[in-house]
Amino acid sequence: MAQKSETNLLHFSEDDSDDSTADDPSFLLNSVEAHQKYKMDYGSRGLAIIIAHSTFEVAGWEGELGDRGCCQQDIDLSKRCFEGLGFDVEILKDKKFHEIKQILNDMSKEDHSNRGCLAIIVSTHGTFDNFLFAYDSVYDLNELFKPFCAANCVTLAGKPKLYFIQACRGENAQSGIDLSVNEAQLSSEDEKLAQNSGKMFFQATNEESSVDVAIFNEAYEDDDGGNHLDIKDDFLVAFSTIPDYVSFQRPGGSWFIKSLCKRLNKRTDRHLLHILTFVNWEIAIRHESNTPKRLNYHRKKQMSTVTSRLQKFLFFC
Repeated sequence: MAQKSETNLLHFSEDDSDDSTADDPSFLLNSVEAHQKYKMDYGSRGLAIIIAHSTFEVAGWEGELGDRGCCQQDIDLSKRCFEGLGFDVEILKDKKFHEIKQILNDMSKEDHSNRGCLAIIVSTHGTFDNFLFAYDSVYDLNELFKPFCAANCVTLAGKPKLYFIQACRGENAQSGIDLSVNEAQLSSEDEKLAQNSGKMFFQATNEESSVDVAIFNEAYEDDDGGNHLDIKDDFLVAFSTIPDYVSFQRPGGSWFIKSLCKRLNKRTDRHLLHILTFVNWEIAIRHESNTPKRLNYHRKKQMSTVTSRLQKFLFFC
């Protein structure tokens, strides 16, 4: 959603003890057969393109698109993370849409034979039906997919294409449910966190679950009704929030990008979908908005979501 002012947020501790369940050997690199894993031993791990926006000049949206104070932090976090993973990083900041489109088309024509995958990280304002904002216009998220599908980028065919989208997808805010520790079925690590904070603020999942199913189904629609996601094979799209809901930010970076980069840096011996499950957990459980002057967004929650058409396990080590 286009927000007019910066949102100040309160979040729980950065304790990493919740990762105890990640030691299950079934998730480890050495437990997966070679033919079940994407090949990553190229000269470069991959190409990472960071598309981020802090200011906007969009006709028809005057006064609605506030400056995004988290933009530079999201850029810095993403750059350090993906460079640390062995990616070549390109940064597109505050570009007009025609510039973004041209740059992506040019990059799709490069020889990626010596790269293992593609990652595109987006940090911007967003609106309904999977539309994102460039500096000067609103555009369909599918425009970021097209240049890198197998038909348009042969040297990335059969390799993973990863999209991480930090943007609002509507104006609603997700509410949670206050549960005392003895009312909830908690893991030992969740219970420890709950005791430290007094109460856990749990995601209300009934409505959201039905929406997540809709996201997955939209990826397979063949008709032209609505703005569906045209997700091809070997694509993964991770959104910071679910359709129709806001995505929160804070001065130190958005919830989603901060958690994503932290988990990617820490768990390179785990496959990507496992890492993203922990990102979902951290955002849903550890974060809560603190906007007492905007009560409709006060003490609200967020749930990231993933749509994957990867055909193998992906490890960054």
